[in-house]
Order: sequence, then structure tokens, then C-alpha cells
Amino acid sequence: MKKAIVTLCILLTAVVLFSQVALEKIAVVPVPPPAGFRVSVSINKGQGATYHPGENIMISFSTNKDAYVVLYDIMPSGEVRIIFPNAYDKDNFVKANRVYTVPRQGYQFLIDNVRGREYLQIIACLSQFSTYETWHRMIVTEAFPMASMNAEDYFMNYEQKIIVVPDNPKPVWTSATTWFNVN
Repeated sequence: MKKAIVTLCILLTAVVLFSQVALEKIAVVPVPPPAGFRVSVSINKGQGATYHPGENIMISFSTNKDAYVVLYDIMPSGEVRIIFPNAYDKDNFVKANRVYTVPRQGYQFLIDNVRGREYLQIIACLSQFSTYETWHRMIVTEAFPMASMNAEDYFMNYEQKIIVVPDNPKPVWTSATTWFNVN
């Protein structure tokens, strides 16, 4: 009985401590990650670098399998924007083992005045996202459409939102994240 009470106290303490830990970043991580399917994302100054308002940023990514990708910019305010595909790069299909860099010709990414930590989240799926047509309609009027005003709400149940065409109850997908500071 005493052992059960001690175990219960330890569990309650762990739950209380864990619930008070602030989320440092919001990232979608497949559980378990698909065997052998990888995606990477990086920025021109390297993860954790500091950028200044008005400075250019270049983002590179690759997958080890042909895939469809979406690249999100999660701003310090919590706003989430889709930055790939976009009005300039509408096709989100990428070839395996090829490095893609955005922005490409015709546009650039300039750092905004919102200071803080910013995250880039890439998600790759072996099948097209069911939301691709919605994104395509959105980028006609807005080059980099807003996905959400609240990143935590948007990514809370993201795995359940990844419904691919044709319907696949267990889509094969993976993700990666990088971050930088705006000062």
C-alpha cells in the first residue's frame, strides 16, 4: 500500500511538472517516423542564426524519396504561413535527393520586424495533401497564405489532418524543423 502511494505521488509530481513546462517550439514529428523516409530543411546562415529586419533568408530542403511537401513559417507571434507551395512555386512535388532552394526567381524572403524565435517546419508526404487544392486557390489572391493565427492550435492534431489523395488511412509522411532568431 505504501509503495502504491509513493508511486502515485511520483506520478502526480511528474504530471504537474510536465504540465508547467513551456513549449519552446511547435514541431510535428511522426510517431514512429516512417522507416527510411527523411526530409531536411536548412537556412543560409545555419540553424539558430540571428537575422535582422530587412535581411534576405534562403531556405533549402530535400527528401530522400519523391514526395509532396509543404513548408510552414511559424512566426514569433504564433502566426503560421504557407511559404511553399506559393504563388511563384505552385507545384509542391519534389524529386528525391535533389536540393531545392526557395525563394527562387521572381521573389525573395525578407525578415520582418517581429522580433523573437521563428521556426520553419517542412512536412513531406508520399501522396498529395488533400488540402493542396485549397492552398492553390488561396495563393491566387495571397502569395504566402496564412494557415492559422495560432500555431499551437493548428499543429495540435496535425497528423489527423494529413489526409491524402487517394484516401489513405495511414499516409506515409515525415517532417523536419529549423529555427532562427530575429533581432
